[in-house]
Amino acid sequence: MVEKERQHILPQFYQKGFSRDKKFIYVYDRVNNEFRKQPIRKTASIVDYYTAINPNGTKNKEIEDYFGFIESIASTALKKIDYGNKITESEKTYLSIFIAYLIVRGPYFEFFFNESTKEIGKRYAEEATSSVESVKKLMEEYEKGTGEKIEFTPEELFGSIGSIEVNVPKEFRLQSMLDIGYRLGILIFNMDWLIQFSNKKSSFITSDNPFIIFNYFGEDEIPVGIATPGKIKIVPLTSKFCLLLGNVHGKKSMFEFIKEDLSKKQTRLVNQDVAFNCERFILGKDKPLLEKIVKATGIHKFEIKSRVKVEYDGDLKEIRIKREKSYKDS
Repeated sequence: MVEKERQHILPQFYQKGFSRDKKFIYVYDRVNNEFRKQPIRKTASIVDYYTAINPNGTKNKEIEDYFGFIESIASTALKKIDYGNKITESEKTYLSIFIAYLIVRGPYFEFFFNESTKEIGKRYAEEATSSVESVKKLMEEYEKGTGEKIEFTPEELFGSIGSIEVNVPKEFRLQSMLDIGYRLGILIFNMDWLIQFSNKKSSFITSDNPFIIFNYFGEDEIPVGIATPGKIKIVPLTSKFCLLLGNVHGKKSMFEFIKEDLSKKQTRLVNQDVAFNCERFILGKDKPLLEKIVKATGIHKFEIKSRVKVEYDGDLKEIRIKREKSYKDS
């Protein structure tokens, strides 16, 4: 029997940056509307989330080992930044990849990837089986390629198109997560980097979806992604400082420390944006801090419902995900 293992969607070293004693962290769970102080080793973790099973039934831990290697270098880079020192190009490379995987290693990406893949598969299936003749053609291609005989007639299969279910294998998502994360890391590396420290009397929080893209034009007006020109991206890296990312450059990008710390109000506004962006959890050093943020944002009063929209006419044009607030019944 393969032993199950907790795997962290937010690495333990990263969580420690938002903790007082490096062992425990305060969490607000908006699904259960509950504040908790809990061990970091048990926080933001899902059993066997990155585990694939080999054909012989053994556990494949390559993704966990890969993440561990990246995190060890990223941790060193964050310690240097905490002391006000610039990091090397190599450290920036690994920190870029680490930040990129914060975008895709959690449940938010899992939902987006699975739903968009299902929608694309369904649209393709509908188009490829739009007539009895097209179904017959697909059957012939399948039988020729596999040598297996399909027992149903084209007419029978054509009549069952409406019941098509598309399943997304976990291994396919994991492979796509690795590929997409690496490509996002290249983009992040080539952006302008500004390190912003919090107000001395306050601290940053983080969440289970900590990469924030500001879209001042509204989601319905223009699609916004990580490389959209003019958009500011914010990632809380520790309770003391966050990273502001600018545009992607083809030349050497900037890495600078912002000289003035944020005001207490500005730190609070960043924390509120982090809270609004969470899937389920926000995490921080103190319960009173989380309580103030929950009260200010009202995230305990609504659920986030994400809706995937795929534009497809034989060729994939665009995939968009819209996050909507759905207020709970009082």
